[in-house]
Amino acid sequence: MFPVGTRLHGRFRVTGHLGSGGMGEVLSAEDSKLGREVALKVLTADGARDPELLARFEREARAAQKIGHPGIVRVYEVSKGEGGLLPYLVMERLRGVTLDEVVDRGRLPIDRALTISIEMLDALAAAHAAGIVHRDVKPQNVHVAEDLAPGSVKLLDFGVAKLADDARLTASGAVLGTPLYMPPEQLRGEVVDPAADVYAAGAVLYELLTGAPIFDAPPSHLWVHVLKTEPVPVAELRPDVPPAVAEVVGRALRKARAERYADAADMTAALEAAATGVAVTRPARRSSRAPRRRRRSWWVVAAIVAGLLVAAIAAGAAIAVATGRRSHAVTPKTLGTEARPGL
Repeated sequence: MFPVGTRLHGRFRVTGHLGSGGMGEVLSAEDSKLGREVALKVLTADGARDPELLARFEREARAAQKIGHPGIVRVYEVSKGEGGLLPYLVMERLRGVTLDEVVDRGRLPIDRALTISIEMLDALAAAHAAGIVHRDVKPQNVHVAEDLAPGSVKLLDFGVAKLADDARLTASGAVLGTPLYMPPEQLRGEVVDPAADVYAAGAVLYELLTGAPIFDAPPSHLWVHVLKTEPVPVAELRPDVPPAVAEVVGRALRKARAERYADAADMTAALEAAATGVAVTRPARRSSRAPRRRRRSWWVVAAIVAGLLVAAIAAGAAIAVATGRRSHAVTPKTLGTEARPGL
């Protein structure tokens, strides 16, 4: 790969190694032009000769740019291997851990589990609003600061995402993702939509609340559980979870796609409503789906107000109307080390 001290395009100087995986490795680097630390995701030489892996690199950069949400890890530049170099992405440098490490410590307090999930769903809702289905939402692809501080959640790795304008990914038959977090239709190789990400988000929340995966089975038997077995209800594993929250998780994990929430924005709204009475910190910036809903709701309010005024005039009465607006990665295995975008 690129040893420490290597300077790429006269701008990015490699400063260290953060981790490696089957596709390549992640390096730390300094951006001399903008004076900031970055991460470099570099493909292996074999990966550079694989058209599908090269397409994933391009897809990840396009998805991050299209979504433009603070909960999506930023991709600054993409190099496809010009000048004899291996292909690499220049990405936002993150410090902290990914949720698989958090779950390894045991189940989370309910308020933290809900805070993290709502922030994750907010980023996912922005992806859905941009016409993008992640297809690989799992604890390893959700990054948080070590202190789990509000506003620190980042959704990683859109390398297998389905972009609405990418015709190569509209055909069925390709199984991409991680089986434990796949809904039945994705495991069967069918075309997926945002409801597939809803299922995966439900599986992540289940783990945060219970400390256990939805199914505990060897890979050779996992597909049977995904297709035919219902997970043990959250309430049986953790009775102190509010029933409304457990109901949201259960609906997100329905086998039938039509019985789940349609997308992450719908699940976010349901989870926030279910979290009433729990000290949950909401994201400061909501996804683009929320403003569209508010505008539609104001048309309804306007129609009601107009009807009341007409009725009042007809009756010879005076009516006062008041309205208001409601504001509303390969992971290090030692705690406290730096987390990196997944490979």
